Amino acid sequence: LAFILSVSGFVAFRAILTFRYSVFTLLSCYPMFQRALGSSHRAAEVNLPTICRTPWLRDTSVNGSLQTKLREEAQCTRLQRLSDRMMDVDELKETIQTIQCHVSTTESSEEHLTYIDYGQFKKLALVVSTKARLFFNAFTYASLLSSDPYGRISLDDLMRYIMRKTWLYQMRISLAQYDVSGCGWLSESDLETYITDLIPTMPALASMEQEFLPYYLCVAVKNFVFFLDQQRAGRVRIMDLIASGLLEELFELRNSDASANLTETDGNRFSQYFATQLYGQFMNLDSDSNGMLSVEELMNYGSGTLTKEFVMRVFQESITTDGEMDFRGFVDFSLAMENNNDPAAVNYLFKIFDIRQRGYLDSFSLNYFYRGIQRSIEEHNYPQVKFEDINAELFDMIRPAVPDQITALDLKRSNCAGLFFNILSHLEGFLSYENREISNAPLQSECDQDVDF
Repeated sequence: LAFILSVSGFVAFRAILTFRYSVFTLLSCYPMFQRALGSSHRAAEVNLPTICRTPWLRDTSVNGSLQTKLREEAQCTRLQRLSDRMMDVDELKETIQTIQCHVSTTESSEEHLTYIDYGQFKKLALVVSTKARLFFNAFTYASLLSSDPYGRISLDDLMRYIMRKTWLYQMRISLAQYDVSGCGWLSESDLETYITDLIPTMPALASMEQEFLPYYLCVAVKNFVFFLDQQRAGRVRIMDLIASGLLEELFELRNSDASANLTETDGNRFSQYFATQLYGQFMNLDSDSNGMLSVEELMNYGSGTLTKEFVMRVFQESITTDGEMDFRGFVDFSLAMENNNDPAAVNYLFKIFDIRQRGYLDSFSLNYFYRGIQRSIEEHNYPQVKFEDINAELFDMIRPAVPDQITALDLKRSNCAGLFFNILSHLEGFLSYENREISNAPLQSECDQDVDF
């Protein structure tokens, strides 16, 4: 068995080198194909570097079992076989050009250059490569049917469909290489390895200092895990990862230069600028420079008006070390506060507000957090507002399915979750709500509800 494994390992090693090159080159070229199709239907010339490491050949422990090694070799062989069935960059170019040339030579009408019927569709299946015929079936044709009265499909839609599907298949195969367990999901360490392998191919990250790399990886991985792992299981399904659109945002860094990546106008959450901003906030809050945040330090977050009741609950629901929060916990907190209307952030913040862990918020829970707001109001000599009035307005705003019980689902459906949390977590959010008429910021624009407060 050991001899068989050694031989198969050598064969797999040579196969993977070719396999990794083709997969990542194709993934890099997908945005370029889209731009080329939108302008002149001509495939763009590409020349992108490959990935440096092969995760399936990462060092294994001396005590690693033969069963584990055999499973990895079998998984690698299966992925190689699947990749061989897909088109590479050159084959995809050739397929697009074949479609264009075949239609333009068979029809003279300008209208027929943009639409094809099922007969032409089947003729195309005979002239394209064997790998491309995977997409020329009745299911593809039916999927692309729209409102054409003659039952034709758009030629542009067909080419985009082929490119998109090819990219998705190769992306699925590429991510599966990092799935150490083989169960269809990636852990945080798997995602960290994946992003580390991608960094050399991204000009926008070329200026990153090596000392900052661990912090960047933490922010980048958290952007995936926070929004996609809503159950906090420490892993993300590969299919969810592909469907989320976050990978496309990550790959945008391949088309940016280093100088553009350091500007505030760059809204990419995987950019070096975004990670640097979070790191800078953390360091500014860390007044004692011990690399951790205490309750008092986190209360200075943002405008510095967070209530102690809210921050104490954040620490109670977070993983801390000696009662203090590390950078990983701070990234989760910051993502939740900055995206507090997102379903993932609603789940995060709802656990904080659910002080009795009953799965819903009642007047008792709301009053607990409002006491912190009242204390801040007194300290700044602002007019007091009765809790009964705020409580009634909050329930009218959310309109829970069960009266007097606000669930996480109610908050998501109301589209007012962000406003709800702002009112009860920090004084600035409360005052902004109270002065909404004076500041010309009507509530309807904030939560998209036809409620008159």
